[in-house]
Amino acid sequence: MHSAGLNTTMTSPDARASLGYQLAFLSDITLENIARNLWTHRRALITLKPRYLPRLLGLTALSAAMTPLRLWERLRWHRTLSQTTPAPPLFVLGHWRSGTTHLHNLLSTDPALGHLPMVQAVMPGSFLSFSALAKLLFDHLLPATRPMDQVSWTMETPQEEEIALSKWVPEAFFTHLMAPQLMAERFESQILLGHTPGWAERRWQRAYRTTVQKAAVWSQGRRLVLKNPANTGRIHLLLQMYPQGRFVFIHRNPYAVFVSMRRFYDTLFALLGLQPMTAEQRDDLILTGYEALMRRYLTQRTQIPAGHLVEVRFDELERTPTAIIHDIRRRLDMKPLGDAGQTALQKHLDGVKGYRKNTLPGPEPQALAQINARWAFAFDTWGWPTRQP
Repeated sequence: MHSAGLNTTMTSPDARASLGYQLAFLSDITLENIARNLWTHRRALITLKPRYLPRLLGLTALSAAMTPLRLWERLRWHRTLSQTTPAPPLFVLGHWRSGTTHLHNLLSTDPALGHLPMVQAVMPGSFLSFSALAKLLFDHLLPATRPMDQVSWTMETPQEEEIALSKWVPEAFFTHLMAPQLMAERFESQILLGHTPGWAERRWQRAYRTTVQKAAVWSQGRRLVLKNPANTGRIHLLLQMYPQGRFVFIHRNPYAVFVSMRRFYDTLFALLGLQPMTAEQRDDLILTGYEALMRRYLTQRTQIPAGHLVEVRFDELERTPTAIIHDIRRRLDMKPLGDAGQTALQKHLDGVKGYRKNTLPGPEPQALAQINARWAFAFDTWGWPTRQP
């Protein structure tokens, strides 16, 4: 799991899993976006360690090999995409590790709704034309669960569009994982698009619009349920594109988010990073990123029209998932679940009964004091109890 490059050695399950995860997050990135990212992260490249060079070279070679597939897709689907106007999506928001995936999966069980599938996340530039190829490749290489929490996924599983966006534009969360030492200082400006030049915002919006159009085509025009934690700080841009969109925001005990983010970053930096990161740098990134994201959400949620936003607590969703899903739909003026939707929802809940979250140690006294000080606004806003060091 901690190989420095796109390792093609398949002598052990760990090596195979590492390759599968890396392909999922890095395949189909465009050469143009590689160049943009190299420029954006040039400070990291100056200190690039030799052990990370194979990863960078493998990424470039993979992109070049897939360029013909992307060109064919652009020619084949241009007219269809230009004529596709998706219905206003339902956006699932919330900080990473706050239950966004669980909520997304529950909402997406409704057969009347669509989603962005995993196959699009891993091959956004070519999946409409070559989904069979993608499934053949990733069904053999990609482990059946996510690397950070062992949540099951398949090529049809709902996935967050940020993975797809990272293949097209540098203003995306997963591209910045390549330079983890720089993420904290760039989190608000380049991940949340705060104080970003207008041309960069427009580039991001073009990429996002195309991503949503492709998901709509894949879902045969059904209204999309889209989950993307980074969008929690981009509400103003979403409203420009989809003024009739609906929003569900989920929040979780901040202490649980903090310790889960440690594992999340440790796992993804090992897979995608082009430089090492210390534990102190990682914790500062967690503290900085959470504060930036949640403060921007609190500022921008007032822009959402009345009746278009519902806020959910993760602990309540865990206790009474069916009641929470029905309540979300009612408050957002969505049609009640039909018989097929009820059946699909219950089938999904039955399927995840055996899932157990990671057991992680709580924050030590020094980290606890920092959380209490820097995230006090979140504890106050959503009524989470604080603990003392």
